[in-house]
Amino acid sequence: MEVTIIPQKGVVLTENDVNILAQISEGLSSTEIAKVVLLSPRTVEAHIDKLRYKFGAKNKTHLIVLAIRAGVIK
Repeated sequence: MEVTIIPQKGVVLTENDVNILAQISEGLSSTEIAKVVLLSPRTVEAHIDKLRYKFGAKNKTHLIVLAIRAGVIK
């Protein structure tokens, strides 16, 4: 499992975290992401909630902006 570390935030992301962030940035819903990553939609939503907490994001849009600024996704 690949791990991404964002030192300035003290955030550690798994390969799955980065994949989910990329899918969100492409505009996919939790249900659509669940089909791609082979998880239930609720599990995907739980991952998104954890990512929001890790980044200190207020919502999914803010999460993606912070992930782009941190260089996690393009």
